[in-house]
Amino acid sequence: MKTKDLINMINNGEKPIIKFTNNIIFFESADPEMMGKVISFDIHNDDYGNQLVVFKIDMFEFYEYNKNIAIHCWRDSSEEPLTTWMESKYYPKDHIEEVTETVSNNYGDSILYMIEVIEL
Repeated sequence: MKTKDLINMINNGEKPIIKFTNNIIFFESADPEMMGKVISFDIHNDDYGNQLVVFKIDMFEFYEYNKNIAIHCWRDSSEEPLTTWMESKYYPKDHIEEVTETVSNNYGDSILYMIEVIEL
């Protein structure tokens, strides 16, 4: 799905349900396949002229589902798996995760990278 299509959905009052893609593993964020509901977005420009679209994703409704698929990827000094992202200090207390999609020039032609819409 194109970024502009998701933005239009949100502007029309929809709060689509998303899953995080495998690309999320490069960030201290949700695990692939975790779910949430997109509730809003902001658009900013970075210092290089790129547009950044920050989607706010409410994960509260999917807490139990996400907990069951969470990956134990946070490790101690001996590299033993300790905990999941949801148990770490990075999980938002209000269950609202912000995901930034970086888009060069015009967000209208970009494809979502870290999230995919699965249901309206």
